Amino acid sequence: MARHIKDKAYKLSCKCAFIPSQTIREFWEALAYVVEGSFEKAASVLCLAREREDSQAEISSTVSPPEPYNVPDANFIIRSSDNVNFRVHKSVLALASPVFEVLVSLPQPSDCEIIDGLPVVRLSESSELLNSLISMLYPVRMAMPNSYEKVLHLLAACQKYEMVSVQSFIRAEVSRGGSPVPKGVEAFSTYAIASAEGLIPEMENAARLTL
Repeated sequence: MARHIKDKAYKLSCKCAFIPSQTIREFWEALAYVVEGSFEKAASVLCLAREREDSQAEISSTVSPPEPYNVPDANFIIRSSDNVNFRVHKSVLALASPVFEVLVSLPQPSDCEIIDGLPVVRLSESSELLNSLISMLYPVRMAMPNSYEKVLHLLAACQKYEMVSVQSFIRAEVSRGGSPVPKGVEAFSTYAIASAEGLIPEMENAARLTL
């Protein structure tokens, strides 16, 4: 891929001819960091490049915050890092995750927040991520992330909560083409993320895409 950009970037028959020169320079900078083994620096360069390109886009798509779950007969509330409450069942969480099984079985502390008689537990994940995660536990329309980077964070959350079956399901969906896959320079940033999160299959796949 690197050789392709170097040799063909200015041939009009190739789409690479329309890549901004600054983006190409940032690609080479990130590639140099990858060669050195500095994957976090490479990811940082690529993330900044993506933010710059997004800010320059004339038309940008906005995603509305997900509607909080409010399942019937809920007996537990999990709150996202951006303060969205999801009303769920303890039994559903416990079946999907050994970590949640322990969490919901613990006695609630005296200062635990209560809403409508339901205990509230705050998690570190965003509402968008929790929306995707919970959608895979209930018979509702599955909310797969709209980018591969978000898929990686979802897989990392599954790993954190030991949701092995859900993690396997997500990987199967990605293999079937149910989610975007990294292309071009994105492979370097996804490798860095997968490496940081300990997602071995995704790290190996991203490494192959950088060749």
